[in-house]
Formats: sequence, C-alpha cells, structure tokens
Amino acid sequence: MTGTELSTFSRLGLDPVVILFNNHGYSTERFILEGSFNDIAEWRYENIGKLIGPVNGFHAETEDEFDHTLRKALNTVGRPSLVNVNLKANDASPAMRRLSHHLGQKVKG
Repeated sequence: MTGTELSTFSRLGLDPVVILFNNHGYSTERFILEGSFNDIAEWRYENIGKLIGPVNGFHAETEDEFDHTLRKALNTVGRPSLVNVNLKANDASPAMRRLSHHLGQKVKG
C-alpha cells in the first residue's frame, strides 16, 4: 500500500486495520548493502489521519502495546485504523534474510 488507500477507506467509511512494521528504513536493502542511505526520517505514521481524513492511529513499542492497540483497532467500526509498530532496524524474518542474501549475491556478482 502507498498510504493513499487509507484516504479512500476513510472516504468510503471502511474499517480495515493496517499494520505498519516500521523498521526505520529499507530493511531488505540493508541486508544487501549496508549504508546510511537505507535510513529514513522518523515519521509518526499513526498521525496520518490529521492529513488525509479520519483514520484511527496507534503506535506500539512493545508486544503488550501491540496487543492492546490491535484489539482497539479491531473493535473500530466505520473508519480505518493504522498501527505503527516500532521495530529495530535489523529485525527481519528468516525468509527476508534469505531473500536479501540471494539478492545481495546477484548485486555483488
């Protein structure tokens, strides 16, 4: 998703829950080629409703916070919710690590 879909959901009164895994940059690329160019500015994605229309925004730093905010988001009716989940920059699934390793080998020849 690019984010503009949230505006459409809001306009149509739909109530999906979007979970944004915020690793503060381009994680796949980090595992291919490390560099500060993979870091992005810190955005408070949970505030997107102030820009595009009514969207419930939540921020989670811990598993307990995520559980709590996800429950709140799932109980929301008539408007979308976005849960901004703060992850460490190097937090990646085994599948993403394998993909990045494979792509890195292609890039480096």
